[in-house]
Formats: sequence, structure tokens, C-alpha cells
Amino acid sequence: MDEHSVSRVDVMKVALEGAELMLFAEQENLLERTDAPLILYEGFRISYSRIWLSSGRNSLVPRSCGYTLLLLNSETGEISELKPDYRYDSMVIAVKPSHPAYERLRGVAR
Repeated sequence: MDEHSVSRVDVMKVALEGAELMLFAEQENLLERTDAPLILYEGFRISYSRIWLSSGRNSLVPRSCGYTLLLLNSETGEISELKPDYRYDSMVIAVKPSHPAYERLRGVAR
């Protein structure tokens, strides 16, 4: 972002085959901003089982940055709330309340 003078990112689609946690840790300054991007990432149990065991987290986007996590059913397009014990076998939408899409996404989440 600094190298190309990008001041703001609205949406990130992240597909790093299990390395998402490293990217999110590297971009913590971006994720903490009030204008932080909406993030769409694959959250499949097989890809993340080692990360959960090593990190002790069940969330790949730090909730301390203020993100709400929603699930996107890739077959039906339905958006739902993430349950505390859910183990990520679907696409995940991470969005902050300050993001322009937040209210709309929360409104359609079941």
C-alpha cells in the first residue's frame, strides 16, 4: 500500500491456502483502522486445523480489531451469524461496523 500510495482498501478477497493468519497478523495496522476493508476468505477446517492448534484461536481475523464474522453459504448465497463454536467449513465475511456494507450484511444475516 505504501509503495503504490494506496490510502484505503475497501474489500479484500484472501485465498492463501492456510496462510491467512500470517497475512492478517502482518496487516494489523490496516485491520485496526476505522476504514478497514471488508474481508472475504475461505475458512475450511482442513486448511486451518494446524493454525487453531498452534494459535489457540478460533478466529482468523482478530476480534480485537473490531470485526464481526459472518458465514457465506457458497451454495445458496445465504449469510448467517457465526456461532462461537463454529469451525469454519464455509466462506467467511469479516466486516467492521464502520464499513458501508455492515448494516446491509447484518440485515440479511440469519
